[in-house]
Amino acid sequence: MNNKFTKKIAREIAEMQFSRTLDCLLGRQDPDYNFDSPISKFEQNFTEDLEEKGIVATPKRIEIINAYYQKLVDKGIKAIERLYP
Repeated sequence: MNNKFTKKIAREIAEMQFSRTLDCLLGRQDPDYNFDSPISKFEQNFTEDLEEKGIVATPKRIEIINAYYQKLVDKGIKAIERLYP
């Protein structure tokens, strides 16, 4: 079953990865990810998350998810910098 790829799905997948990254930063998981991790490190996760939703992973779709994820990371870093200038 092929589901439709939407911006909402892209944001959800990016948010799931951001949550995984925060869990690593906070010590809730093994420290596999951090804000400095290259986005390419997450592309396998994005592919698997798309496939679980019945959506074919394409380079363009991964690129869209990467962009959403990077926005979350940038916001997270800015929030931390405001707390600890």
